Amino acid sequence: MQPWPFAKLSIILVTRNHWGATAQCLLSLADALPDLPVEIIAVDNGSTDGTPENLTQIEDVHAILHDDNMGLAAAWNEGAHQATGDVLLFSHNDVFYTKNSLRRMLDALADAPDAGAIGAFTNRSRHCLATVPAYTSEEELQDVAALLEREQPLRRERMVLDGHALLVPRTAFERVGGFDEAYRLPGLEAVDFSFRLHTHGYHLYCAGTYMHHNEDSFAVNHVNAAQTLADQEPHFRDVWETGSTYSVNLRLDLLSMMDMQRPGLRVLDAGCACGTNLMRIREANPSAKLYGIELNEKTAAIARCFGEISNEDVEQLDRPDWDGTFDYVIAGDIIEHLRDPWAAVRHFARLLKPGGAILASVPNILFCEQIYDLMQGRWDYADAGILDRTHLRFFTKQTTRELFEGSGLVVRDMRSNCSLVEPERLQGLARDLMALPWAHVTEDELLAVQWLVDARRPEDDVQDATDEKAGRA
Repeated sequence: MQPWPFAKLSIILVTRNHWGATAQCLLSLADALPDLPVEIIAVDNGSTDGTPENLTQIEDVHAILHDDNMGLAAAWNEGAHQATGDVLLFSHNDVFYTKNSLRRMLDALADAPDAGAIGAFTNRSRHCLATVPAYTSEEELQDVAALLEREQPLRRERMVLDGHALLVPRTAFERVGGFDEAYRLPGLEAVDFSFRLHTHGYHLYCAGTYMHHNEDSFAVNHVNAAQTLADQEPHFRDVWETGSTYSVNLRLDLLSMMDMQRPGLRVLDAGCACGTNLMRIREANPSAKLYGIELNEKTAAIARCFGEISNEDVEQLDRPDWDGTFDYVIAGDIIEHLRDPWAAVRHFARLLKPGGAILASVPNILFCEQIYDLMQGRWDYADAGILDRTHLRFFTKQTTRELFEGSGLVVRDMRSNCSLVEPERLQGLARDLMALPWAHVTEDELLAVQWLVDARRPEDDVQDATDEKAGRA
């Protein structure tokens, strides 16, 4: 896609010890540099292994040296402020860039005028990607990257990008105010940055390219990666009033029950959080009319990138103009949070076209591990799961079916989501419970963590829908 509409690329590395990985990263960058003016800025955070001395000896690297560790986000910000490029690449120092990776990322950025950032696939990426062939050498890595570049589209939209390699237009970086410097270690800084880009109307894309991320700098610097994420989560929640993972969940299990290619598709996601489901539907059907309801204004602001979003309580929804207009209403992980889910489902049913469906997920209180705990005298609320402390209502398979059928809907499909953790132990618990003389449940009812429901408004409900809408008007 050359020539690119960019004047200069500034590559900003942050280093703290682990010179071997930094040297490999710089060598890979030398082979991957695009036909574009480039500068490389390395901000060192108090390395003690000779990294500062080595950086100052490399002619093409502008080294910014600190005696102490100022933190990852602050170092990236400092590098950006000293950079002169109109496009900025923020990189970890333990990334090995494949030969075409930077060109592919620049192509993706040039192809997406609404982009706030471009990411890339890696061996440790959070992005959904087909199985990557194994590789044990640089030559094999380059072959894998070339294969994936042929198979993957130039870019795919993402809700959140990884921070190992982020290509960002300077205008977008300055508009959102750079990285939040509370994030001193790699972790949630890229999630927070992604969220802030979305709230300013930018879209995020993962380029169809591949690079290798060693991600062993944590060990070299004696840092526990899992503990780092846990330590950063409270600050993230304070800023966004939601968790870093829950609000970006993509419900592929529910979307698989939907005909996303339907012409004239209209979808309402009730409790849409950041709008990840709407983003995926829009990718599959760009002409779809997408709507969402979200109580959290901060996540609603993110979701507005993907549809028309109402910031309100779903139980207070009053939109008679929506009656009988939707092909699907998604109700993923909200039924259990409602004061009156029966009234809410009746309302959702009114919004459907004849033949339209509510696609819902409902936790199963009859899950065998839950029953086992109850028989041990325990009913312990938690931050997540079936006994999430924000859950107000609890359902079994039978009462879930009655919830929807009581609103005049036909349950066309009801599937179980089962735990993948210790399945043999759970099956043993289920068998023990089924052996009780007073037990009248199936193994499926005891192993399901959650029920996935496809509940349809009858096709012959056309006159009822017309009369109901006229009456409300």
